[in-house]
Amino acid sequence: MKKFFVPSFIVLILLLFSPPVTSAEPPAGQASEKAKSYKDIKYKAVFNDEYPETLIDMINNSEKTIMACHFNYVSRGATGKRIMEALIAASKRGVGITFFFEGDKKGVGEANKKTAKIFEENGIKAVMDSEEKITHAKMVVVDSKYVLAGSTNLTDNSMRNNNESNLFIASPLVAKTLETYVNDLISSDTGDVSLDSGFGSEEVKVITDRNFFENALEMIKTAKSEIRVATYLFSYPESHPEYNVSRLFQGLIDARKRGVKVKVILERSSKDFNKHIFEINRKTVKILNENGVTDILYDDPERISHAKLLIKDTGEVLAGSTNWYGAEIDSAHQVNFVIRNGELTGQFEEYFDALYNKGTK
Repeated sequence: MKKFFVPSFIVLILLLFSPPVTSAEPPAGQASEKAKSYKDIKYKAVFNDEYPETLIDMINNSEKTIMACHFNYVSRGATGKRIMEALIAASKRGVGITFFFEGDKKGVGEANKKTAKIFEENGIKAVMDSEEKITHAKMVVVDSKYVLAGSTNLTDNSMRNNNESNLFIASPLVAKTLETYVNDLISSDTGDVSLDSGFGSEEVKVITDRNFFENALEMIKTAKSEIRVATYLFSYPESHPEYNVSRLFQGLIDARKRGVKVKVILERSSKDFNKHIFEINRKTVKILNENGVTDILYDDPERISHAKLLIKDTGEVLAGSTNWYGAEIDSAHQVNFVIRNGELTGQFEEYFDALYNKGTK
């Protein structure tokens, strides 16, 4: 049998110019993106269908407590069931769980009561609010440190099909503020519970209930170059300029007059259950157009845009659960964030721009 010898200079050439061999495993000390748990992340924006996987990861890895306040939890859908299974499993391994719900709004309260019944059968504390106010907040706190809150409801449509904006943050300061908020609501939800955590090291603060208005108005009044708004409901009672929501709309008009660019993306739905939303939004757009605010677009009518964002220039974002509607600003229980962290604001700005660039008149 003949033997073939490769000259040494050819071997050297092959070694020099062959592509490097890479390992499928990440470098030591660096987790792969797929393997990352929420406990490996300090903060991030959570959009659209990223929400349920983030929440389920938080529940599955919870150790001591879960405290939540949610407008609507429908547990019969596929995703709602997965969340329910994770919560029941957490309860069985000793995690103390408390949920505070909207209790009487038509349709929503009925679904929440069915969910609460399942909770109670499995050792999970469920508290329904009174008839005095609407509980519109959407927030979860795990182990007094990890927070997920924003615009997403615990319904399959919201979690799988909608445009939604949320914030995940690992912050004992934010978590403690929201645990206090839920405990205060449980004690008495008939009045406002307006809390402000102040800015921590993450340059994020959480605000509740009536604190939305003052923060939003201040951002609009101090904007220098651009204001961007994304919201589901945009209702301007022009005949009542004294209303807080009217003052926000007048703020947009005044900002445009002083040369600030104002861009808005709104819900335009073909869905039967919320066609009235489009009618309200359309009336508001007409008023704003007549007052010089013309860069207003609508989303795809086949997809619900439920995200709620106010972006000032570049570098400050107000995100959470509050729509631009009188009762939601002046009465409902709400949770929002003011964000000045450049990494986070960039994520929300990119999300807004992607929505706006797909919008139509």
